[in-house]
Amino acid sequence: MNQPESPTFPPASHSTERAGAPPERFEIALGTRAYRRAGEARARAARSFKARGAMLFDGGNLHLVALETGPLGGVRETDLRFARADVRDVVVDGRIIGFDVAPPGREPWTLVLRAASRAEARALAARLPALTTPAFAAEAATLDRYLDGIEARAGHAGVTWALVALNVVVYAAMVAAGGGFPNTGARTAIAFGSNFGPDTLGGQWWRLATALFIHWSFLHLLFNMVVLAQAGRVVERLYGHTRYAALYLCAGIVASLASLCWHATLDSAGASGAIFGVLGALLAHVLHYPSSLPRTVYRQRLAMALTVVGYGLFNGLREQRVDNAAHVGGLLAGFALGWVLARPFDEREQRGRDPRDALYLATGLAVFACAALWLQAVRVNAGFEARTELTFAALIQQDAIDEHHAVNDLRGFLEPGRLPAKPAELAARIRTEIWPEWHALQTRLAGALLPPGSPPAAWRDAKLRYYDDVQRSMLGIADLASLREKPDPAVVDKLKILVADAQRERAMAVRAIKAP
Repeated sequence: MNQPESPTFPPASHSTERAGAPPERFEIALGTRAYRRAGEARARAARSFKARGAMLFDGGNLHLVALETGPLGGVRETDLRFARADVRDVVVDGRIIGFDVAPPGREPWTLVLRAASRAEARALAARLPALTTPAFAAEAATLDRYLDGIEARAGHAGVTWALVALNVVVYAAMVAAGGGFPNTGARTAIAFGSNFGPDTLGGQWWRLATALFIHWSFLHLLFNMVVLAQAGRVVERLYGHTRYAALYLCAGIVASLASLCWHATLDSAGASGAIFGVLGALLAHVLHYPSSLPRTVYRQRLAMALTVVGYGLFNGLREQRVDNAAHVGGLLAGFALGWVLARPFDEREQRGRDPRDALYLATGLAVFACAALWLQAVRVNAGFEARTELTFAALIQQDAIDEHHAVNDLRGFLEPGRLPAKPAELAARIRTEIWPEWHALQTRLAGALLPPGSPPAAWRDAKLRYYDDVQRSMLGIADLASLREKPDPAVVDKLKILVADAQRERAMAVRAIKAP
């Protein structure tokens, strides 16, 4: 069934216009499931403007008709009639017009429309009553103070975008330095300054800050930068450039310290600890001065902060290698500092307060928190078992580097054209050049201490079996090369089994090191 492109209107009733005057008509799109609520001082966008039609002004009466095509081809019609005198709290935001309709004796409802142009929106709004309710007037005044306040504190989010750019540049430098793409790898992360406990506690304290700009993969970077761009722009305009930058850095350092206190052997990196601090500061401002924010802004900011924090902490519980200690540390630090540094937009709430007092208090709080956490991290990791775990964690990283070199040497030795022409020379090179590297790896790992029941024990056992299989395989190849007669097929089969065992043990070691 064909539908008209625009709705038609029945004759209007109770018209006060002169006889024969045509009703004034505005083409509109009706917003469904509008975000705006009754009494709010912002028009807000609606979830969709699929329903298209027109609004008809006929004297003291208004008639709105809109048609929307459903997903299965059906057409839904919206037909609203109400008195012009029942309209109040009109707001114009670009092409969007929002207003409330409050018929006598009935529940009010909210409409959000989109005009064909900004000029049409202003003309339509001018035909509506200028009546405002007390709640709306108060909300509008709060909105004006809020918009003026954030414009005065930070007209742009320059610090946030600078932080995003710095993180991207560091990741690009890691990739260019051989870290790999999309995953950069532990060796590159440590070289660029990740918060690796043995190194940080060993005197490289600067890793507490540099770790905030190191990311393990492109997805890790992308997710963090999206959240930082969304939340950071808001918080920077709430606190101002300087306070926001100090919040970000202090929360990030506290997050790194919390990670050291909880699990110093974990190589921690990423901006998420500082970002949780930004979210904590957002929560602090929203909860500390709720009356200084418009209701719409208050709900949006609170929902954004709680949603991201909730998802981040839940994901940290689900993925056990996620550094939730850093997340919690950054969140608490950001909330505490944000509570002290937050300033209301209503000047009446600031009377009698010296802004310098908040800066002094925040500085003292940050210094105390960092010093206390550093001392706690040193104390927790001062025992014999903790120091043994740290030493072994450092050995794991060094083992990865040395094994990488050993694998490259073996691959280079096996390249076509580089193998010795004589079998005796081949056997001699294996025993004097290749086998000693793997034997040194096994000897060092076998002599390393680990406390009973330590999590890396499974990794060490699998690695030792892997190194043993590789050595036996290479010695088997050398023995075969030394033979003058044709090798026994049974010996060849045994050698193949050894190679397969080595590959399996290496896979087991990789799984063990990734396990919590």
